[in-house]
Amino acid sequence: MLVQALMKEVTNIQVMGDSQLVIDWLKNKRPPKNIHLRPIYEEALLLAIAFKNISYKNIYRERNVESNKLSKQGLLTDIEL
Repeated sequence: MLVQALMKEVTNIQVMGDSQLVIDWLKNKRPPKNIHLRPIYEEALLLAIAFKNISYKNIYRERNVESNKLSKQGLLTDIEL
């Protein structure tokens, strides 16, 4: 999703996810212990620095349906900033 946002020249973004652990990884609080996840983690961090402003928010699982719908809608919509 970050790649698509960059392709649309988005400069400010809020990343929402239903895993507090992943959100903490992305906030660079702690890297994943699983070495197989580290390349994905490192790629996400590299993509994040391309944004002027990026924030992260944990969305509890019961609200994840709405979050998923909004993320898909964002990919299909031209965003004006």
